[in-house]
Amino acid sequence: MKEYRKLTNWTIVFNLLIVIGAGHGIGILSLIEVFLLPEILVDGLTFSFQSTYEKRLEVAALLSILGQCMLISSYFIKVDAIKLLIKIFSIGILWVGFIYLTYDFTSNSAANLSLITGIPFLIISLLLMVRQSIHFIIWKVETADSK
Repeated sequence: MKEYRKLTNWTIVFNLLIVIGAGHGIGILSLIEVFLLPEILVDGLTFSFQSTYEKRLEVAALLSILGQCMLISSYFIKVDAIKLLIKIFSIGILWVGFIYLTYDFTSNSAANLSLITGIPFLIISLLLMVRQSIHFIIWKVETADSK
């Protein structure tokens, strides 16, 4: 079964490059993941849609790290069905983190910036999910016919 490694790589890269408005400046999600991880481990997480953008950023960064690690781990899995499930689940985790971060984009300019810069990630990840799923279905039909 075809893996679509380039699309997987681009999904991770575009997720890492989502621009985050923090304080009086901006940064990219990959830097936020690195710098917020120790704070998350010490202070814990608050998962609430009523939280401020900065507090939601911690949860979104953790979900992003988890989804990226799962996508990378799919490179090392040999069973095609499990590989597909891990890719779909990890993209879902990345989407949940992105939606959680940007859900109030109409009233928050930082969330609006993250939404706009996250559009390439959404397009590429959707393309990966659709192509991988279609190819898996075709592969399953071909293997069923050969038996």
